[in-house]
Amino acid sequence: MGISVGGLASGIDTKSLIQQLITVERQPQLTVKRRQLDAVNAASAIGELKSLMSTVQDKARELDGSEEVSVLTATSSDEAVLTADVLGTARPGIFNISVESMASAQKDRVKIGDSLTTEVEDGEYTIEVEGGDVVSFELDEEDATLSGLVTAINSADAGVVATTIYDGNDYHLSITARETGKAVSYGRQFDNLDFVTTASSKAEITIDGLKVSHEDNIIEDVVTGVTLNLNSLSPTVDGKPQSLTLQIEEDADATAENVKGLVDAMNALASKAKSLSRSSEDGAGVLAFDSSVRMMRSRLSDELVKPMAGVVGDTNILSMIGIGMDRYGSITFDANEFKEALADDFDGTISLIANSQDGLAARMKTMADDYNLTEGVFTLRKSMYQSRSKELERRVDRMEERVLVVEARLKRQFASMERMMSGLQQQQGALSRL
Repeated sequence: MGISVGGLASGIDTKSLIQQLITVERQPQLTVKRRQLDAVNAASAIGELKSLMSTVQDKARELDGSEEVSVLTATSSDEAVLTADVLGTARPGIFNISVESMASAQKDRVKIGDSLTTEVEDGEYTIEVEGGDVVSFELDEEDATLSGLVTAINSADAGVVATTIYDGNDYHLSITARETGKAVSYGRQFDNLDFVTTASSKAEITIDGLKVSHEDNIIEDVVTGVTLNLNSLSPTVDGKPQSLTLQIEEDADATAENVKGLVDAMNALASKAKSLSRSSEDGAGVLAFDSSVRMMRSRLSDELVKPMAGVVGDTNILSMIGIGMDRYGSITFDANEFKEALADDFDGTISLIANSQDGLAARMKTMADDYNLTEGVFTLRKSMYQSRSKELERRVDRMEERVLVVEARLKRQFASMERMMSGLQQQQGALSRL
């Protein structure tokens, strides 16, 4: 049963007095609790900066190479004949192109009989597509029908597709190569079949007077960074194929938008770091006394103003392409100035962002690694604050244990006093009755 202290004998509100004494006893805890809360808030704030730094890294990775930074468009004067897809490795230019021949796949056909169950030769069959290995398969006696042969060919993964065609009287075996421009040869039991063959053909185009032959109607290796999609033959005049115009040009607006995404992420990081580390004159931020945040802000500023080594051309400072920092510490991006720089020095401007050694994207990836990896500055800092918070929490628990001991002692002492006072009062009453 707990000790009850009421002050009936002494006339003192001992319960209230004990509570006041314990409140005083708990005062040192308040300072420790404030420090523990500061550590919790600091760990959370570092977590916010880590998240924003990760966003910067993601945006930087999206611009890891000139083909990711620059956006180019391809415009064909006759899309019924040819269209094109472009990568960032392409360069602006105009090309005159005519399509004289389309690539086609070899087709082989042979009449088998009046039923899908018409018997064919059992045994070994071989198929060889130009440039590939000989593929062989066995046709068992019980499967030696037209239907069984079609199934066996398609299961052999030999680079061809087999099917049947019915002309109203007979079934024909039809085999088509999967790839255009490549010859197909057949051996062993196929030798007993008298195929009618439509040979494959290669695509033939003329680009700026240069004749080009290709096995496919999708041509990727003629113009750097450009994929040509052949859709049909060029129209002819007096038997001569007419050229179309293919124009490759940069999309300055889309390219600027790509770069703006990285700059916006950097500015979000800079703004949050400034807010969290503001001085006491402005109302101290959670990380006002954290040197790692001040160093990060300083490094971010340095990355924006120092010349970049290893870039192409004379454009080697971000301010030359519209990227900078204003007097309030905000990172700015002038899209019009950036597009003007693109027009004046396309390669230099793109390299300033995408250079793998010292471009802005490479710098931001390196900086993010320095702060966010397992041994990174922010990672270690957050761990430090979390450890500090736990230690301070344990200290508060130990202090509270001591307070409870003091409280129990005070209750015993005041209870003893009340009992003594009660005894004295009883003795006084007895004496007064004598």
